[in-house]
Amino acid sequence: MTTNPYLPLFVDAYETDTLHLTVEQDGMYSRLLRLMWRSPQCQVPKDPEWLQRRLRINSEQYADLLLPILEEFCTIGRKFVSQDRLKREWEHVNSISRKNRRAAKSRWRKDKVDANAVPENSDTHMPDAETTYPFGNAPKPKPKPKPTTAGDAAPDGLDPTAIIAAFDEARTAVYGPDNARPYPAGTDTVSASRLIEMGFDTQTARAMFQHAQQRQADQGKAPIATLRYFEGHAQEFLARPPEPERHGAPKPIKYAKRQTREELRKQRIDSFVRIGATNWLFPTAEEPPPTPEELQETRERLGVEPIGEQK
Repeated sequence: MTTNPYLPLFVDAYETDTLHLTVEQDGMYSRLLRLMWRSPQCQVPKDPEWLQRRLRINSEQYADLLLPILEEFCTIGRKFVSQDRLKREWEHVNSISRKNRRAAKSRWRKDKVDANAVPENSDTHMPDAETTYPFGNAPKPKPKPKPTTAGDAAPDGLDPTAIIAAFDEARTAVYGPDNARPYPAGTDTVSASRLIEMGFDTQTARAMFQHAQQRQADQGKAPIATLRYFEGHAQEFLARPPEPERHGAPKPIKYAKRQTREELRKQRIDSFVRIGATNWLFPTAEEPPPTPEELQETRERLGVEPIGEQK
């Protein structure tokens, strides 16, 4: 079980990535993320029976709901299944927790040493009548520095509000004024300050925002809602120049169509072969096990070798 009692959920990013899911698939995905978060190393075994038992689902729900989610959102390894964004957040939270523990131990040791220390010639530190400062002749204490907040200007003089304005301009340029935000998100100021610390100025940030929003539009997705989305993509953008700016109306959002029985069976056989399962979970008249010909055709199409022949 994990030692992290809370799971950070970026609602805007989650809703953007799951708009096409049904209510049942959304609930299954959320349950899977919680199970991964509470599992060692933020990953679960690639075992259909184990997943069915821990997620409290039957074989039909496993095939209809869970398998499509695993293939679309997760990374399936040889023995374990994980979710890349969730794993990064898990490692980030653990890193902060370790730093806080080290800092607390360091403070505790320092306080213990200071409490046990006895200064030499301690009687000489007591002021007498001649050294005591009378009335207003005592030296004035130095004023404490004013703490900075996220809303203050960055060290180089760049105001986070300029980054936020560039984000709104890029969103409006791609999606039109009808999709403009009525007001900034509550986390935008902190996210803008972090981008400035990474080395972004207004022009570079606007280019990144324009590139990301255009990519969302080309994929038929809703616009990016907050600046927090870019905290995990900023370094990637700095290392790779963006594509040239494009203008025009975004593509409409395309929702998934209902699959036929034949398409569902093909998808189940693909998953069966891909994860290396040995027991078919649908031994009924309506869903008979795959024939050797179907398994062979699927392996050739996916480039997967039989388990006994894998090296």
